[in-house]
Amino acid sequence: MQLLQFLAEPIWQKLVFALLHTLWQAPLVAAALYLLLRLIPAKRAELRYALCLGGLTAVVMGGLVTWAILNQYSGGETDGTVVQGSPPAVAATTAITAPPSTSTHDPAGSPPGMSKQPARSSNGSVSWTAAFASCWLTGVGVMLVRAMLLVTGARRLRHDGQPLSDPTIVQAFEQLRSRFRIRRSVRVLVVDGLHSPAVAGVIWPTLLLPMAMVAGMQPEAWLPLLAHELAHIRRYDYLVNLGQLLIEAILFFNPAVWRISRQIRIEREACCDLLAVSATGEPAGYTRVLADWAERLLVHPGLAPTIAFAEGDTPSLLDRAKRLLLPGYRPQMRVSWIVFGIALLVGAGLLTVLWKGTEVAVILAANALTPQERIDRILEAQNQYAPIVVEKPDDLKNEATLEGTVVTSDGSAVHDELHVHTYSVNAKSSYCKAHSRIHSPFSLSVTPGTVWIRVDSLDYASASVGPFRAEPGGLLEDIKIVLEPGFTGRIRLTDPDGTPLGDEDTSVRGSMRTTDGVYCSGIRERAPGPDGVVVFKHAGEGAYSLTVDAPGFETSEREVQLKP
Repeated sequence: MQLLQFLAEPIWQKLVFALLHTLWQAPLVAAALYLLLRLIPAKRAELRYALCLGGLTAVVMGGLVTWAILNQYSGGETDGTVVQGSPPAVAATTAITAPPSTSTHDPAGSPPGMSKQPARSSNGSVSWTAAFASCWLTGVGVMLVRAMLLVTGARRLRHDGQPLSDPTIVQAFEQLRSRFRIRRSVRVLVVDGLHSPAVAGVIWPTLLLPMAMVAGMQPEAWLPLLAHELAHIRRYDYLVNLGQLLIEAILFFNPAVWRISRQIRIEREACCDLLAVSATGEPAGYTRVLADWAERLLVHPGLAPTIAFAEGDTPSLLDRAKRLLLPGYRPQMRVSWIVFGIALLVGAGLLTVLWKGTEVAVILAANALTPQERIDRILEAQNQYAPIVVEKPDDLKNEATLEGTVVTSDGSAVHDELHVHTYSVNAKSSYCKAHSRIHSPFSLSVTPGTVWIRVDSLDYASASVGPFRAEPGGLLEDIKIVLEPGFTGRIRLTDPDGTPLGDEDTSVRGSMRTTDGVYCSGIRERAPGPDGVVVFKHAGEGAYSLTVDAPGFETSEREVQLKP
């Protein structure tokens, strides 16, 4: 199920739609190719072959372009604007530079902590695109295994073959290689059990000759077949065929792709036939050799060669003979009416599904929840479950009590409402506790351990005392906390170019560190002025850990020192 959820991600959905679009794109390419091949005679074999390769390439490019378009238009616009402030007007004690954002700024997106879930159907099951993607990956895997088996078969034949030792045949082979201007080294092996010459290998091509041909035939009878195989090597057909296998594996579900690929192999054989005729002599003699080999294979049924990258679906002997003997012959791309009708129905059905699916998608998008509605739904779901409560160990449940007073620097009592935080550290854990609506004198319950107390007031600088050793159930009395007026601290926010960040959506929050390195007291969120300056009234001297949020920039965390 986790795999299906992963395959339901948007990127896989777009890939599935791009693959499905090839079901109507490929038949259009095949139809255009069919019309073009009817106009081009057989003697223009290279042109016919190039058109077929171009058709297969067009199908692949069509799928890639469709995928790119789906990715481009499915995503929303991003806000990458960097807000520019006015020139600085107040001298600041500290300047904080916000780094440029490396992620998409989405003002209307989900709140922090919300993760995007895979797309699902309305009944909670994984979407059909995930199921299709799973089946597609399985099919691709099977097709790749098929290709690997072909490679393994080639290695087996090359391993079983013996080097050609007949000097007459070696000399004839070298003459043919020089005629074709093949400079690469080509190994020639004789294989027992092989019934037709073949080329195996990708990086280092090897010519495989049947043992029966070498031992029982005159050179003039099999040299044309050697020339045909050398033509494959000269044209690098084994590399092109490897690419075909890869495309067939990716688009294995598309019948039009298989038909175009079959036509490529037919035209490839025709190109090699023409090269072999040009190297050996008359077309009639070459055709007789083809007929002799066809007769041998008919006498021994089931003896089709098994080689790596062997040409399946090769053209018939009659078609190859017509191509060689009739210069004006125009071979046609054979497509049965049944196959054509099925492809037409599948394409029309797919277009209808995509059309209606687009309408449904627009309706669903229009009725989709707003960001605030999504938040409300999540909060509603959270309220249905009990919150997770971490129980304290038994030896820490018996809290200690801290009692004392809060006074000003002149000894006057402070009667305003105070915000107090206590921070307890022990061998097992640490606890930060907020005590609201506290007045002097105070009494605080804290977790046993080493304890710090921090007091915040609107009219005074924050103050901290400690550490104290608080024992379970113990009482610490006469704690005196002195509040100072503090000073006015200023921090300027700028971008990397030094321009102040004075946008109203920019905010600063954080906490002050005590002399013991403890962060506990929070600094309320505040915004800078138009000049990018953030003012801290009644600030205390020390280190502050600040977090800055600004539109168009990464969230920045800095530690700054404020001094009078």
